[in-house]
Amino acid sequence: MKTLWSFVSNLGQSTNLAYEESRRIKLLSRLNFITFIVLLFYFIINLVVGIHSFLALLIITMFFLCLNLFLLCMHRFTLAKHFSITVIAFCIGFFVVFNGDSFSEAFFIPLTAMPLIVFRNKRVAIVYLAVFVALVIVLKTIQSSVIPLTALSGEVLFLFKTMNVTCAAFTTYFLTFYFRTANEEYEATLTKMNELISEKNKEITDSIQYAKHIQTGILPSASIINACLPQSFILYKPKDIVAGDFYWLEKKNEYVIFAACDCTGHGVPGAMVSVVCSNALNRAVKEFGLLQPGEILSKVRELVLETFEKSENEIKDGMDISLCAWNKNTNELLWAGANNPLWYLQDKQLKSIAADKQPIGKSDNGKPFTTHKVQLHTGDCIYIFTDGYADQFGGGKGKKFKSKQLQDLILLNGNKTPEEQKNILEKSLNEWKGRLEQIDDILIIGVRV
Repeated sequence: MKTLWSFVSNLGQSTNLAYEESRRIKLLSRLNFITFIVLLFYFIINLVVGIHSFLALLIITMFFLCLNLFLLCMHRFTLAKHFSITVIAFCIGFFVVFNGDSFSEAFFIPLTAMPLIVFRNKRVAIVYLAVFVALVIVLKTIQSSVIPLTALSGEVLFLFKTMNVTCAAFTTYFLTFYFRTANEEYEATLTKMNELISEKNKEITDSIQYAKHIQTGILPSASIINACLPQSFILYKPKDIVAGDFYWLEKKNEYVIFAACDCTGHGVPGAMVSVVCSNALNRAVKEFGLLQPGEILSKVRELVLETFEKSENEIKDGMDISLCAWNKNTNELLWAGANNPLWYLQDKQLKSIAADKQPIGKSDNGKPFTTHKVQLHTGDCIYIFTDGYADQFGGGKGKKFKSKQLQDLILLNGNKTPEEQKNILEKSLNEWKGRLEQIDDILIIGVRV
C-alpha cells in the first residue's frame, strides 16, 4: 500500500515543475486516489446491501478518476484539475438528487477547498466556490421533487448517512493534515535555505571584506596624505563595501600629484577596475617618469586598454578622473581631466576648468589629454571630485543634488578649515539623502594652498 501511495503521489512529477506547482499536482493525485478508494468502498457496500442502482455510476466515476491520473502522467495539468473537480462534483450531485436524504451534500464541504488548493489563480477558485454554493441550492430544491432511485430502509439510510458524514469528515481531515504537513515541510525547507543563504552570504561578505582590505592597500595612507597635503580633506563614501571610486597620490620631486578617480560601476566590479587603473597611474609616473597630467592620462589610457585587450571579450570599462600636479614651491598647478572638471577657489570666486570629454578607456576618436596651468596663491583651495555627490537623490522631491548646489555649498564655506568643510559637506549630504539609498560612490578632495 505504501508503494502504491508513493507511486500515485509522484504521478506527473518532473524536475521542470516549480515547487508550488509540484505540491499542487501531488495533492491532486492523492485526492483522486482517495476518492477512488472511497467510491470502491461504496461500490462494495452497495453490493453487500443489494443496491444496484448506483453501481454503473460508481464504475463510470472510478474510470474517469483513473483517466484523470493518466492526464497527470501526460502533464496535462490544467485539464486534469478541471476534469477532476467536475467528475467528483457530478458524482456527488447525482447522489444528492437520487439517493434521498442521505447527507451526500456533505461531500461538497471538502470539495469547495479543492479549487483553492489546486489552482494558483484565486479567481478560478472563487468561481468554483460560487458554482458549488449555487449547485447545492439547486440540487436540494430538485431533490424534494425527485423520487429516489432506490427506497432505503431506516437502517440502511442511517448507514449511508453515517458513511457520508464520516467520509466527508475524513476527507476534510486529510486536507487539513496535508496542509499542516506541507507547511511544516515548507518551513523546514525555508529554514534550511535561509541557513544556506546566510552561510553563502557570510562567505561572500568575508571575501568582499578582504577585497576591501586589498583595495585599502592601494590607497595612500593618512600619514602620507598629511605629509604631502597637510591642509586637505578627503570625503570618501563608498556605496558598497568596496568601491569604484578611489583617490591616488604620488610625490615626484617638488610636485605632489594627486587624483580623484571614478571607475566604471561600483562595488566589486568597480573595485576590480580601480586596481587596473591605479596600477596604470603608478606605472605612468614611476616607470615612465611622466609629470605632465595630460601625458599621464594619455599613458594611463594606453595601459588600461592594453590590459583589457588581452581578453577575448570586448571590455568597455574605464575611468573618469581629475588629476593635479601641484608644485608646492611655486604654487603652480598642472591639471588634466577625463570627463571630471577642476574647481578652485580664488579671490572669493569659484572658478572651474572643463575636462576633456573622453574617458580613460575605449572611446571613438580618442585624443591626447590637455594639460592646463593655473597659478595659485596662498589660501586658494583646490577641489577635485567624482559625480557621486552631485548625482545623489534626495531633498523634498527626491531630485539630484546637482553641481550648482555643490558649487554654492563650497563657495559659502570655502573660507573654513578643510576639516570643517568636510564636516559640512558630509552633513549636507546626509540631510539631502535622508532615508534614500546612496546611489553611487562619493569622493571629494579639497586642498588649501
